[in-house]
This record gives sequence, C-alpha cells and structure tokens, in this order.
Amino acid sequence: MVGIEPVGLNIGRKSSAGGSSGNPWFLLIFVVVGAGLAVYGNSVVAKAKASAGWPSAKGRIERSSLDSRRTRSTDSRGHGRETTSYYADIMYSYTVDGRKYSGGKVRYGASSTSRAAADKLVEKYRAGEDVDVYYDPAKPEESVLEPGAVWQSYLMLGIGILLAIGGLLLFVWAMRGGGKARQQQGQHREQDVGSEAGTES
Repeated sequence: MVGIEPVGLNIGRKSSAGGSSGNPWFLLIFVVVGAGLAVYGNSVVAKAKASAGWPSAKGRIERSSLDSRRTRSTDSRGHGRETTSYYADIMYSYTVDGRKYSGGKVRYGASSTSRAAADKLVEKYRAGEDVDVYYDPAKPEESVLEPGAVWQSYLMLGIGILLAIGGLLLFVWAMRGGGKARQQQGQHREQDVGSEAGTES
C-alpha cells in the first residue's frame, strides 16, 4: 500500500496550478519491454524442450573455471550497492560428421548463479574430461551439455509476462484515476461558474 499510493497520485493527474504531474503513457514502456522478454523467453523454453530429443556426440571439456562479475546499482534514495554474480566459465569441443565444433552452454536458462552453484558446475565439468554433448541436428553448432527444460529455462519468460501484465494494469489504473480527476475538476469549475453567476445576480 505504501509503495503503490504515491504512484497513483503522480501518474496521469494535473496539479491545481494546471501543470501535469505525470504521464501514464510511459508505463507502456514496461509493457513493450515485458512483451519482448516474454517472446525471447518463450524461444528459450522451446529450444530447451527441443534439446531433450537431440542426438549426442562425444566431447571434451577444454576450459572450466569460476568467473565473477560485479555490478553497481543505486536505489531510490541514492544509496549505492554492489552485487557480485558468479558464473561457471565452461568451454567444450565435440565432433559431428568429422567436423569439429566448440560450445559453452551448459543448459538453457539463466547463466548467473550463486557461487556455490557455480563451483558445483566447475567441479562437475573438469577440464580435460570427456563428456556427452547434445547438439541440434539441423544446426550442429548449437549444443548443450544438459538437455531439456529446467526451472531456469522459464525465468526470462516469467519475468517478461509479469512485467507486461504489471505495466498494463498500472496503465489502466492510472488512466482511470486521471479520468476521475478530470471529471472532478470539471465539476469544480461548474460549481465555481454557478457561484459567480449567483453572486452577480
């Protein structure tokens, strides 16, 4: 309730001085971005499901190490916060019909994870070890070590849907609130005109 009410007050309404205090149309940006993420996420899910039926080829882990990236963000109060994400940097090679390929995808889904999970993948796929690589028969350069859909495969799709629906609901709510505000302003103006007419008479 505390986080929602100020949005309703600042979106799509006009101040008493006549200036606009917000524009609800910018909320459509969230809808567009969310829809784009949902479309991309849906393609990831489709690819993950399709990989469950891909053929396999013998491969070899060429590189396996822990990688980290630091990102800095600022909250609404201007306070900076640094976040570290960990990745399992894994590269492998495999051969299909006499042609050698290389890949780096472990599974379809989010690649950033906790340090414990990344360490687990590095330990599982050690450099120099032989592995089974699953590849797309139509595009052999497309490959993965762990075929099939896991919960990470649905993450981008879920975020996109939530962002699009949330943005659309806020837009509708803001437009309705703005319409009510304009109706009230019109009633106030009519009352003011009536008062002035009564005074003159």
